[in-house]
Formats: sequence, C-alpha cells, structure tokens
Amino acid sequence: MIKSVSSLKVKPIVLVGAIFVALVTAGCGGGSSSSTSAPAPSSPSSTTSNPPTSSSVPAGTWPADVPSPTGLKEVTTTAKMRMYSGKGTADSVATQMTDSFTSAGYAVDGGQVVDGDSVIVTFKKGTTSILMTVSGTGTITCVLGLS
Repeated sequence: MIKSVSSLKVKPIVLVGAIFVALVTAGCGGGSSSSTSAPAPSSPSSTTSNPPTSSSVPAGTWPADVPSPTGLKEVTTTAKMRMYSGKGTADSVATQMTDSFTSAGYAVDGGQVVDGDSVIVTFKKGTTSILMTVSGTGTITCVLGLS
C-alpha cells in the first residue's frame, strides 16, 4: 500500500523538485516518439578515457527488465524515458508498478512520495535507477525515466 504524504512528512518543495526532475528527465530524451539508435562508437584513444555510466546497461539502452503499467498505452519512447497514458487511478498504477518492479528484482530507493493524485518512486537494481512518476485523475500518466 502507498503511504500518504502526511505519514512521510515530506515538504512541498521536495515534491516540486521531484516533479521537476521527472519532467527534465523526460525532456532530455529528444522530441521523437519513435525508438532511437545509439550513436556509432568512436575509436579508442590512448589519451582519453570514458567516464563510467550511471547504469548497468549500455548508455542509451532501455533495460529489458523494466515493467510497463498494465492497461496503459505507451505514448512516448526515447532512449532514457517511457511515457504511458490511460484510464485508472494513480494509486492502483503505482501499486501495480511497485509490485512489478520488486518482482523484477528492483528495490524502492529512498521511499515513495505521494501527494494527492501523484506518486513518485525511484527503483534501483545494481547501478540502474528508474524514476517513476504517476499522476492524474481518471486519465493517468506514468513516466519512467532512466538515470
């Protein structure tokens, strides 16, 4: 069951910041709603080194084990973001997705933020981190961002 904001004692600025991060993450993937391919690798150089990526999957690759919300339609796809939309409640979609993520071996990282008709949760597995934002009344939007 999802906890309420009052039981988490989360300040409103935290919620605004989390929503901002979700929106920025969603916007960083580009404007195309179709799948994108990774850029061609460049030849290695003896004078430069590549920094480690923040994910256990290759950069720009969506992890195969990330679940999608039942009953919602995928409306946007980028290398680092998936957006789904459909009918339901934020609580039921967030509960279903939390169950699906934990079944896939992910853990809730840092708790859940619930504010009215919005739920924000970060899931982590190894070095892969997925920020989920579910919001809406009647028509639900679920955004998953790879970070």
